[in-house]
Amino acid sequence: MKILDYKEAKHFCSGYQATAGPSTMSIARFLQSIKRPNLKEGAAGFNDLRDCLLRNSERSLFLSVSNLRRSLDLMMSSSAGWAYVTLYYGAFYAASALIGMFGGHIDAPSHLVEVQDGSPGKQEFKVFGRSGFSGRSTFKGSHQIFWDLFYKACLTLQPWVDPALTFAIKPVGSDPDWQIRNRNDLNYNSYSSIELSRAFQLKFDPAARPISFPGVLNTQFEVTEGLIALTLNCAVDFGLDTDALAPLTPTGKRSVKLKDLVFNVTPADLSHRVTPARVCR
Repeated sequence: MKILDYKEAKHFCSGYQATAGPSTMSIARFLQSIKRPNLKEGAAGFNDLRDCLLRNSERSLFLSVSNLRRSLDLMMSSSAGWAYVTLYYGAFYAASALIGMFGGHIDAPSHLVEVQDGSPGKQEFKVFGRSGFSGRSTFKGSHQIFWDLFYKACLTLQPWVDPALTFAIKPVGSDPDWQIRNRNDLNYNSYSSIELSRAFQLKFDPAARPISFPGVLNTQFEVTEGLIALTLNCAVDFGLDTDALAPLTPTGKRSVKLKDLVFNVTPADLSHRVTPARVCR
């Protein structure tokens, strides 16, 4: 899967037009609505595609940071498995945001957006339907395909990335299936989830975070944090600034909303709504 290089992505992101209409939809609805599979810079539909991709990137980036932050609230033995699942989605959203800024989109098995020409002023993208996934991956699951294609696409980005963060765009242990396989295991296998809870009880030390997170939880935390750091670096460098988060108050840029809605807020205490006498028996 071909995506833009770093300089090409900077040009792509700088051209955001805040178009109205179809580009304000979700990326899935937008891709279903387009009539031309090839979209060229300067021609009809190109600005809509670019704006929709960049809006989706900004929404996904916001959600990735939120998931990373909320995973810390779950770092206790009873919810260690769900902390992992939350971290997984932080990584998934960050990866989606990153590849969108580089002109790509992966929604297996429905739609794929790929770069045909990255030259500034002549950029061209192609939107594929289901047939576009044929022969691209040996994996079958939608998230498996996402990560497989994501890592393949990011091979071209490695020379441009801070060496301290290149690990985040490489598969863990050379296995592109690692993240989703562990998410599925902890999400659907109660035995594995309780085993992680037990490991958390034995290893966790609040004074030695995140290294004291047990096993896969520590690895996923590092991957998610690294991927978000890399994506935020690109967003700042490319000047990603859309209206995708405008429905959320307070008004202001992404940084303001992240501070007020993700970091400077605590969950409402609704514990009184669950009566221990009814559930602890």
